Amino acid sequence: QTDGKAFKIFLPDYKDKAFYLKYRIDNIGTVYNDVSEIYWTLPINDLPDSIENLKVIVSLKKKSNEFRVWAHGPLDGEVRNLNNTTLYAYVSNVGTYENDIDIRMVFDRSYFNSFAKQVNALALDKILTYEEDQAAKANYEREQLHKKNVKQIEKDFISCNLNPNLSCYTELERLVTNLMDGNEKDKFKSDLVALRIKAMEYETKEAH
Repeated sequence: QTDGKAFKIFLPDYKDKAFYLKYRIDNIGTVYNDVSEIYWTLPINDLPDSIENLKVIVSLKKKSNEFRVWAHGPLDGEVRNLNNTTLYAYVSNVGTYENDIDIRMVFDRSYFNSFAKQVNALALDKILTYEEDQAAKANYEREQLHKKNVKQIEKDFISCNLNPNLSCYTELERLVTNLMDGNEKDKFKSDLVALRIKAMEYETKEAH
């Protein structure tokens, strides 16, 4: 919903079909004395239905000498600078995230025309300081979440080995797959293989 306008789209048979909506957002950029900036909060929370996977691509029409990108949202999201022209952001499982998701781009001051919003101040150093602080906080939260997930997986492995079944194995495989640390994933791989064999043997025995 933007400026009091809302759209409802119904598609009973959604297989192999999609909607493409094109709209214009005016005055989205700000020009400072040293750089231009776009800071945009995505209207995710206004949607009545959840989004499973979200991809955001914001491109400039020409390459910028100064070009930096950030995104704020779920800890497992990613954001990339593509060739100093494009911000690419991707987030999975958006439906489980309750806070705002936003993107930020900083690029050459000369990019916008004279009709853009003007602010008589230097902004780049303040933006970099803020984003470095946000990154440090996110890294800390990511580390704490990872430790919590690893402890839960270790606890579940003990429980599943005491009562092996394929349902328990499937859930553990999902948890291990979602770990953000590749080394931790590798550490649990052999345990998963052993548990799967044990679960299959147990269920085969129960079936007879």
